[in-house]
Amino acid sequence: MEKQIGQKLRDIRVNQGLKPMNVASQLKIDESTLYKIENGTNKSWGKYLFVLLDHYKKPVEEFFKEIEGKNFIQHQENNDNAIGIGQVNGGTINYSDKPIVKSLLNQKDKTIELLKDRIAHLEAELAKVYAKI
Repeated sequence: MEKQIGQKLRDIRVNQGLKPMNVASQLKIDESTLYKIENGTNKSWGKYLFVLLDHYKKPVEEFFKEIEGKNFIQHQENNDNAIGIGQVNGGTINYSDKPIVKSLLNQKDKTIELLKDRIAHLEAELAKVYAKI
């Protein structure tokens, strides 16, 4: 699934006409990191996923729907195996991608830090614009 996620992220970037060098620079990550994410070889891709989707203005749910071509649903909280997201397959819930979701959840603190950095960067850019006005 990592390769599918990476490929989809690359497709979004390419379709938006964005160059890897520019995306990496704007998000303050190494270009090689972006390439590894897009190739599905970066093991910590989860901490970058939400930052990239935000940068591409792509809703998370829509992103995963496009990858799998299936509906993602919130799983009932009373299930001991509940991890938040499941796939509907013929009326049953398939948790074959449970490691992916767990990885995302485990990376949430790093993701939050990256988002805070992104906000700080955008606030600094906004301050520059206001200074010119």
